[in-house]
Amino acid sequence: PVAYVIHDHGVCLYANKALLKLLKVKNKSQVLGRFTLDFFEEPDRKRALQRIQSVYKNPNRKPKFYNYFARDFEGGKVEVEIKSVPIKFNDRDCILSLVNNLNEQRQREREKIRVLITETANKQLQKEINEREAAQRSLTEKTAHLSSILESSTHIIWTVNDKYELTSFNQNFAKAVKTNHGINIKIGAKIDELLQKNRKE
Repeated sequence: PVAYVIHDHGVCLYANKALLKLLKVKNKSQVLGRFTLDFFEEPDRKRALQRIQSVYKNPNRKPKFYNYFARDFEGGKVEVEIKSVPIKFNDRDCILSLVNNLNEQRQREREKIRVLITETANKQLQKEINEREAAQRSLTEKTAHLSSILESSTHIIWTVNDKYELTSFNQNFAKAVKTNHGINIKIGAKIDELLQKNRKE
């Protein structure tokens, strides 16, 4: 799967399918015999040429990757990293250059980051859902407990907001309103409008 090219002082002698795919080349003949530096962006050509010369001068030096910008056959810009080592090819001293497409690598990294962010967000969302459900259960239990206390009381109990609208009441209150005022009371009813008897008080 790794793209590579074998060249003699920069002249391409062999390129594998992965390299052709990277350069968007349809036929090897478009690459073979060409000067490999023709594919590099202008600022990187000199550096690449120096690296080729260095490999020939110091064949035993440990190879490492260097980054360059290249152009594919469709004019697209591709960031690559290249590691070059000396080899014998057809009894000639040549160079084998391994070429990694950093655009693809960075795309894979971005996709990994997106997946990680999505997973983290999903875990956080699930945690919030669980906490909300637990809070809802607790609230429901407390409400039921409070409601049972209010309903078991012999007192008349009700609550209103600042607009005098009923927000809650127990059955004793509902019975008292029905008995004294003939009204079937409901949540949201305005006490000051409905209870005409003794309205001032």
